[in-house]
Amino acid sequence: MSTAERFEAIIALLESKEIDHKVHEHEAVLTLQDILEKLPFPDHLLLKTLVFQLDDGRWVFAAIRGRDRVDYKKLSTVLDVRRQDIRGASKETVVDELGFDIGGVCPIASDLNPIVLFDQKTTGMEKVCCGSGRNDRTIEMSYVDLMKISNGQPSDITKDI
Repeated sequence: MSTAERFEAIIALLESKEIDHKVHEHEAVLTLQDILEKLPFPDHLLLKTLVFQLDDGRWVFAAIRGRDRVDYKKLSTVLDVRRQDIRGASKETVVDELGFDIGGVCPIASDLNPIVLFDQKTTGMEKVCCGSGRNDRTIEMSYVDLMKISNGQPSDITKDI
């Protein structure tokens, strides 16, 4: 699936489920610094999604606040696997196999059947802005709706700052 197809599939799913959302168009973003400088909304609304693959082939999408960092020990505990069994997906894999732009990963990807984890620090968010599949579009929607549509589970997966 191309990134354009991934984007269209995500938007079509949101529309078919009548989930209220807004798509923000902006310059392409690749890094957290790009996001902080270029996006048209406050960074406290940002929810970034990181992609991991387990040794058994399963995908894991970790949705965390923009400035937070994944704690691999906590992640492995939540997944009930050894730390060595978790590896971050390469840029090529994210783009070529999963169909997401770098900087545009979205926790909505039911065709991939990922394990979707939302860090517990995100649970107080009312509204979120997350990836759309494309790195020049961001989806704004309610946190509750995003959790439901992605089959996300709240988990303690980030470092304590």
